[in-house]
Amino acid sequence: MNKTAVPVIIMVLNREPVFWVSTLSTGNKARWRIKMPITSSDKKTLVDKYATHEGDTGSPEVQIALITNRINNLTRHFKSFKNDNNSKRGLMKLVGQRKRLLRYLHKIDVERYKTLIESLEIRGSF
Repeated sequence: MNKTAVPVIIMVLNREPVFWVSTLSTGNKARWRIKMPITSSDKKTLVDKYATHEGDTGSPEVQIALITNRINNLTRHFKSFKNDNNSKRGLMKLVGQRKRLLRYLHKIDVERYKTLIESLEIRGSF
């Protein structure tokens, strides 16, 4: 049988759509899935704000800004879903990735590091 998932939006909880995902095969169980994507317009504004030059999407500043946005979204998610341990693991991975990028940026240019942590309003320790 075909094992494609059919997502159906059930409700919007704290501005996050909650999907009911069911598979068409008989052996798989349906499950809840919380979607928290960043919209393309939000991503574009973040990239434009922190880009170091035209068309820049890979500089440490842009990557740190995007990761910080995802961390903030997950933090809001945990206010409603305290026992979501799988997402907590993802959050810890994002925090570690941001920490490594901040360490790298501090190593190559301290001024860029300081301006970035001030504009993102994050703590400056790594």
